[in-house]
Amino acid sequence: MAKNQERTAEKFSFRDWPAEKVKGRLVEMGVTLRDIERSAGAPMDSIRTALVRGFPKGEILIAEAIGVPKEQIWPSRWEKRRRMQEKKGLVSGGR
Repeated sequence: MAKNQERTAEKFSFRDWPAEKVKGRLVEMGVTLRDIERSAGAPMDSIRTALVRGFPKGEILIAEAIGVPKEQIWPSRWEKRRRMQEKKGLVSGGR
């Protein structure tokens, strides 16, 4: 594979799902963000934060609700967190 193709493939593999896709999956599952907040005892509109910026607790709850790994929905966020933990010595270097 050529270097340009490798870089393109690498960028593509770290593309986070758009908020609309996440919301669509929630609709398919018959779940609302408010349902997730209620079941988690979270303040109103707190889980919505995960759709626009990093919010690990919200990301985990949304991922569980739609049955898709959080790392698949927000790969760039979770890869960044994994690397930060790795630097701090909290996780091993393997995937």
